[in-house]
Amino acid sequence: SVFVTSDPLAALTAEDQNKALQWRCHPFYSSVLPKGAQSKCTHQYTHFNTSPPTEAEQRIRLNEAALLTSKSSERRKEAVESEEVNEILLHLAEDCIERDTTLALSYLLALPTGEEANVLFDRLPSSCLTYQLAIYYYCLHIYSVAAASSESHASQLKSPYSGAPLDLVQFVTKHARDGDTCWRVETARLMPHLRNYQEKLQDFVQARVLQQLDSSIDVKRFTSDLDYKHEVVLTLAKREDESGLRTSLSLCHRYSLSAWTAYMAHFEWLFSGSGLSVGDIQQREQRLGLVSNLLKDPQKFADCLQSAIFSTISGTDHNCLLFYYETLQACVNKGADDEKPIPVLQHVKSLKKLKAAMPGLDYKQLVGGSSPLDAILPVVTSSNVHVIAKLASKLQIADGFLSGSRVFRVFCEKLFWEGDARRKAAESAMDWVHRFEATREFLPKLSAEDCVCLVESLLYCSTSHQLPLDSRIDICRRMVKHCRQVHSAPQSRRQSLTAEQTSSALPFNEAAEQLLVFSAHFESLNSPQVDDLRQLDQTLGTDYFGEYSLSGANLEKISALCHRMVSEGTCLRVVEQILIVTDKISAHKLTLRSVVTSAMEVISQQLIGSDVKDSEGALDSLSAMVEAVSLYINDGGKSVKESDVVGSLRPHCASSTLELAPRLSILQVLEKSFKLSAADQNLLLYCNSVAVVSRLWDKEVSEDDVSSQSSRFRLFSRLLESSQGRLDRLSGLAELLRVWPALAQPDGESCWRTVFSAMLSCDNGREVLIECRKSRPPLSVEDDSHLVDMLQRAGHHTAALKYSLLTPYAGLHSSAVECFCGQEDANVDGELLELCLHRRFAVDIARSKHFADLVQHLHKHRFEPSLCLSEHLVTGEEGEDRISAVSTQLRTAGMWHEAGSLMLQSAGTHSSLLTFSASLAATRKWLGQS
Repeated sequence: SVFVTSDPLAALTAEDQNKALQWRCHPFYSSVLPKGAQSKCTHQYTHFNTSPPTEAEQRIRLNEAALLTSKSSERRKEAVESEEVNEILLHLAEDCIERDTTLALSYLLALPTGEEANVLFDRLPSSCLTYQLAIYYYCLHIYSVAAASSESHASQLKSPYSGAPLDLVQFVTKHARDGDTCWRVETARLMPHLRNYQEKLQDFVQARVLQQLDSSIDVKRFTSDLDYKHEVVLTLAKREDESGLRTSLSLCHRYSLSAWTAYMAHFEWLFSGSGLSVGDIQQREQRLGLVSNLLKDPQKFADCLQSAIFSTISGTDHNCLLFYYETLQACVNKGADDEKPIPVLQHVKSLKKLKAAMPGLDYKQLVGGSSPLDAILPVVTSSNVHVIAKLASKLQIADGFLSGSRVFRVFCEKLFWEGDARRKAAESAMDWVHRFEATREFLPKLSAEDCVCLVESLLYCSTSHQLPLDSRIDICRRMVKHCRQVHSAPQSRRQSLTAEQTSSALPFNEAAEQLLVFSAHFESLNSPQVDDLRQLDQTLGTDYFGEYSLSGANLEKISALCHRMVSEGTCLRVVEQILIVTDKISAHKLTLRSVVTSAMEVISQQLIGSDVKDSEGALDSLSAMVEAVSLYINDGGKSVKESDVVGSLRPHCASSTLELAPRLSILQVLEKSFKLSAADQNLLLYCNSVAVVSRLWDKEVSEDDVSSQSSRFRLFSRLLESSQGRLDRLSGLAELLRVWPALAQPDGESCWRTVFSAMLSCDNGREVLIECRKSRPPLSVEDDSHLVDMLQRAGHHTAALKYSLLTPYAGLHSSAVECFCGQEDANVDGELLELCLHRRFAVDIARSKHFADLVQHLHKHRFEPSLCLSEHLVTGEEGEDRISAVSTQLRTAGMWHEAGSLMLQSAGTHSSLLTFSASLAATRKWLGQS
């Protein structure tokens, strides 16, 4: 045994003992102390020379001087701080302990009380010398205190300072334990310190011994950390060598640990980390008596088995599971709880049958998994299906007990898809029918509900597309025939049905009716209405037909498909035809109106309750749905009306408790496709106004503020008053004027003119003004002329030109281009040139000095404009060769040279070859003129 005896050092080797008992001394005393280790940091008397003092020696000399000074002051009866003297003694003892241990001990004994030395002992490293010194120190203190109070005990021992330290330790320990009342009282405050360091010495030596078994043990931590000490003890129990368990049991007694814990740690390790086979585990358990000792606390043992060991066992290791459940049953026999859905004894019986019949079965997945039938499927065969079917009623799963009917259904599925090894792979429709006929032997074992489930799993799964449509219809009819035969069988034959079949919630006649629906659904796949789905999939890249073919005319699945189609903006005529076809099959009573309104409700709820990113997708879906409804109504559809859509969305828009943004989005979508009523138009006007005002002015707007022309003008005046010098707010006013009906001031002046004039008084207002003018506000020619004059007077000539070209008035266009062509130093930019091109003033510019700028701009933007303009300004087809178009304009105006020069430059001709003759020839060649 590696357990430490009463003499801690006896467990160490001779070499370790020599290292542990090195008592440092001055070389002068080496002959007196033969076991002492000479200090190498002292005077070398051998060569009669001294080494220079080290930093530690200098510190010792200073502390000695300070101590002498303090003692001299004390002798002269001067006030001396006792704490300061004690600190000096502790520093001296710490510096001398590695040089002259006896001297260090003397300094410690000079302390007034024994407890003060703990400060030094706690700072010293963990070693035998530290703990021995502490024990010897406290024994000296205890003896001196006891001897002073009882002279009879003092005479029993020679001088404690000259005698052997071990004799003193034994004497003090014995009398402190067995002595008279005087010893116990006087030494009561010192004995706990002595016992503490005795225990630490034993722990230290014990850890050094244990390191020979496990080199990873931390000796210092083992000495000071109780939790780590317990962890090491239990770790020793988890060893392949059985002696590790015996050592752990010995240490459990030493450190007041339960032996049961060590047995449990070893038992757990056998399952999780030993790598031993079940047979080897059982042999070791019997040899060491593990279970018999652990059964002393059966409930705790059962809890540990279920929480720590069960998870380490593979579900396919039936022998190990059987040993586990047999052990658990032993706990139950001793009084442990057995409250699991399946009794432990039933697990034992089931495993004894299954380990031979179904090797490879994942038993844990079967009894505790979310899909127990998936555990059966890989291993079930015609030879073992009856075994598992008989056990099924005794195995509880997530939704109740497993049934034999479900087991046979799973086997029929496997037999149908994998087939018999003696037969060839299915290729034709009849081959699949023959596959189904191979399962007929097991159909009488199925309940009516499982008959329907079998057809669903065969014909409505992701792999059922392999089966031709005719074979699917034939399989449905054969299963209908089977259900009808069972239902109409005589009473004598019906007695052979199992309890599961007779207690099924679905009778066989109702199962036959449901299977007829499946058959009719498959027949509908050839109808022209459903064929439109297939063509729609080819056009849009969707999978509507596949989803419909797997629906089985189920109400929920058909409803989900129609909702999806409506939400994605599919033609409502197709959705309506699908509803008509499925209604003839299963009479579900779904209508296009109910589908559309419920889909609208779902999308509007998503739009209201989602964040910005998600709301964009919901808004796109709503727009597609509204547009599809509009097209359906315009095409003469009667099932859905405009009022159905608007009526389903109006409550959300009118609710003041909802956020403004989704309400406004819904109204804007409706406005694009439907003609809104007066109330809805007012609501849209109000929402638009609130969105702008709350963003820029942070003011409340009521419905009365926008209900009439006069109230809107009052609101406009208040906002204009607080917007002077603020371009963002002036832009907001322009936005309000765009969404409001035409608004004029009482004196007849346009509100647009007022806002634009205020913009010109701001820095960079001309750029904002031009951006606002692109939205085509309803200004008169007088208003536009006034604003152009204001730009000219302010010196913004280029901005005035752009503004003129943005207006819809030809007179302003002509005057602007005439002014532009006459300015030789005009500031030419791409936006101005683009506006001139869209207004077809290329010929006028070609006669000016700005033609070169126009040609360069065309080369950079040959097939598309350089900026995005309003739709009313865009001319020509998208992707059109604009150089050819401008060349045509120039040729029509008789400017052959300019047209040819433009074409030559576009072809990459060098500038030195751009002569008049070359330009003329190029024009005739490219434009087909002679």
